Amino acid sequence: MVLGFSRDYLFVNINYQASKTYYHRLDDYHVAEGLKFLESWSYTKLYYTKWILTITYTLLYLATTFASIHLAFRNKKYNYYTLLTYIILFVLAGAAFASGKGILSADRAYTISRQIMGWLQSPIIAMILLPAFYLSEKK
Repeated sequence: MVLGFSRDYLFVNINYQASKTYYHRLDDYHVAEGLKFLESWSYTKLYYTKWILTITYTLLYLATTFASIHLAFRNKKYNYYTLLTYIILFVLAGAAFASGKGILSADRAYTISRQIMGWLQSPIIAMILLPAFYLSEKK
């Protein structure tokens, strides 16, 4: 819950400020009091901060998923499958993003890549792997 809340809190506020900065808007977008420092950042800095946070939250969710599976099963094969799942999905997201340079339209490529990265920054992988490994143990 802490990961999900903190990620959403940061990204919503960064997106508000990035929109305000990029479009030079003076409307009702206000960042949270604790993140007022974002108001002094350039659009470029906000943009690249989102990339860093995306990688950071992906690694944090990988760590929590890996730790949960390791503690629940103590099975090296399941640890390997967990890591492999994250690597494969990360590579697929990168490939989808890169395909925006030729195969898919840039918007479509970004949408697919963003969806995959959304899975990696959420508990969904753990919610799939934990029951799958549990059922595998019951065979």
